[in-house]
Amino acid sequence: ADIGITTDAETGEIVFDEEAFVAAAANYGDDVEALFAVQGRATDPQVTFMSNTLATKAGSYDLTVTQLATQGGLTSAAAIGNPAAVVIDANNNTFSISVDGIASGSIALTQATYTAEELATEIQSMINADSALAAEEKTVAVTYDSGTNTFSITSNTWGSASTVEITAVGTNTTADLGFSVAAGTTGIDVAGTINGEAATGEGQYLTGAADNDAEGLKVQVTGGAIGARGSASLIRGIGDLMVT
Repeated sequence: ADIGITTDAETGEIVFDEEAFVAAAANYGDDVEALFAVQGRATDPQVTFMSNTLATKAGSYDLTVTQLATQGGLTSAAAIGNPAAVVIDANNNTFSISVDGIASGSIALTQATYTAEELATEIQSMINADSALAAEEKTVAVTYDSGTNTFSITSNTWGSASTVEITAVGTNTTADLGFSVAAGTTGIDVAGTINGEAATGEGQYLTGAADNDAEGLKVQVTGGAIGARGSASLIRGIGDLMVT
């Protein structure tokens, strides 16, 4: 009745008040949608409801995060000598890399003289342009740290599947750029509980445990603090209840 849908007391027919419905939808859009469809919500701005399964029961569930997800990455082992003028030539311009377990082809940097910041951009561009990595949608971010004069390559995925490894380098790549054949630090999956039970963490995603009212409820935790993170809730509207 609050959204303009009632029944005629004499005929039993449905009566639709379009004006009342439009007003309710405009002022309380999420609530109107929740009357009919499945809808999930999270109270923390850095937590996003993603999905649920048929096993997920409607309700509100406390969420606790004990470990935030991290990205895999690798930092060059040695500092570069002259950040203002890094010369890339035929002896230091090639390398190969593995991102999230996907091997690249031989990557060739454009031979030129760069500032360290410009070289970081060139390295990132050439890695992300590699056809083998692009085919698997694997990308990285490359940054230069002026404090240590080192480069860092970070996978753009999160969790235990997120890795970066240098698998081959040119003759002078280690001496000139600091990169050598090496494996970086593997990312960590998010960890925590939903409705008081340990949830399954994969990358930034937490999924409610089996045999729990929150089974199959999936949220994404993009940041924030360790500890209690409010609640995640599932609303099963009239339409969904009729189907299930």
